Amino acid sequence: MLDENPPSEQDAQRRSENSEEKTAMIVTSPNGAKVGIAPLGTGCRNYSPGHSIHSIHARLGGQSRDWVQARVLIVEGNYIEFVTETGTWRRWNHNASLLRRIAEVPELLPGVKAEWSERYYLLKVEVDGVGYLLSLAESDEKACMTW
Repeated sequence: MLDENPPSEQDAQRRSENSEEKTAMIVTSPNGAKVGIAPLGTGCRNYSPGHSIHSIHARLGGQSRDWVQARVLIVEGNYIEFVTETGTWRRWNHNASLLRRIAEVPELLPGVKAEWSERYYLLKVEVDGVGYLLSLAESDEKACMTW
C-alpha cells in the first residue's frame, strides 16, 4: 500500500527516537523455556509462510517435536539456503536484511544452533536458547500487507 502522505524525514526521525514500538517478540513454550525471537519490525501483517509469525503459530511450532538440525549455507537476497538430514532447502522470507544478519550468526558466535520445522515452516537460529525464529516460504508468491 502506498502512503499518500508520508511523514517528513524529521517527523520519521522524531518518531523513531521517541518510539517504544516493539521490534521483536520473545517466544516461550508453556514451561517457560525460550523458543526464539520473532522479529516484528517489518510492518507486514501478512501471516502467510515467509512473512510475519503469529504468536499462536510461534507457540505451536515451539511446542513441536519435529525440529531437525540445520546448517545455513547461503543467503541470496530474500532467499536462504540450508541443509538438513533430509536434504537441501531453499526458502524465501520477506525480510532480506534479517536473512543477511542470520547468515552471519554462525560465523560470529560459536555454539550457534539452527533447526528447521517443515511442518510449521519455521527456521530457528539460536545461541544459548535465544535467537531468531523465521517463517519461510517456497517462493514470494504472496505480497506483504502493510498497515
